Amino acid sequence: MERDAPPKARVLVVDDSRFVRGYVVKLLTTAGYEVDQAEDGTTALKCLDTSRYDVVVTDLNMPALDGFAVLETVKLRNLGAEVVILTGSHAKDIDAAIRALRLGAHDYLTKPLSGPDQAVMTVERAVQKKRQREELRASQQRLQSFFDRAPVGLYRSTPEGRFLEVNLALVEMLGYVNREALLAAAAQDLYAEAADRARWQERLVEAGTLNHFDVRLRRQDGTTLWAEEYARVVEDDAANARYYEGCLVDVSHRTPR
Repeated sequence: MERDAPPKARVLVVDDSRFVRGYVVKLLTTAGYEVDQAEDGTTALKCLDTSRYDVVVTDLNMPALDGFAVLETVKLRNLGAEVVILTGSHAKDIDAAIRALRLGAHDYLTKPLSGPDQAVMTVERAVQKKRQREELRASQQRLQSFFDRAPVGLYRSTPEGRFLEVNLALVEMLGYVNREALLAAAAQDLYAEAADRARWQERLVEAGTLNHFDVRLRRQDGTTLWAEEYARVVEDDAANARYYEGCLVDVSHRTPR
């Protein structure tokens, strides 16, 4: 016997109309979603307290707590669910739905629904958006993990010398107490000789990349070390320098070039 397919996603449907709520729940359940329902905003918040959802489909106009309160809760608590709004077709209802979109809702559906596929397709797009966002976040976390675990110093800084990002190896190399302390420092102040920073920047801007640049850097305690620097310019669409990113390797053990 074949096992039942797992649900596509978890959905919470919130509407004070039992007819509308039941209709949407049936549509989504038939389409393979696991669906909970709430008859008002207060009940919806209780559901959000105890369960995790991929999508929340909520009416805007409800007594006590309305759909805006549900949307605000999802966003403020960073629950990760996409929110789809149910609203009427009058101009004031559409205006309210558009305001909800500005506040972070994924999409809205007008009642009565134009057809059974409309709600299902809208929820499906919302689920896809949520999963894409989660995949992007996971990718960024993997990249950040690689950045932090790299055995050499990595940084990103503005042309003016403000650090945007530094990894833990660079913090340790330069003897700073933590990442925040190094981020607060000016890149040009790390060079033992101010002229080296100007020479480094001139060559980098001219060529776009810089390899094997030996420079003496100053640690937070005032001692110095020799480092070999690799850097490149990252430009915007107008070919202006957005930031520099580079790599520093401690070469104090050898005689610099």
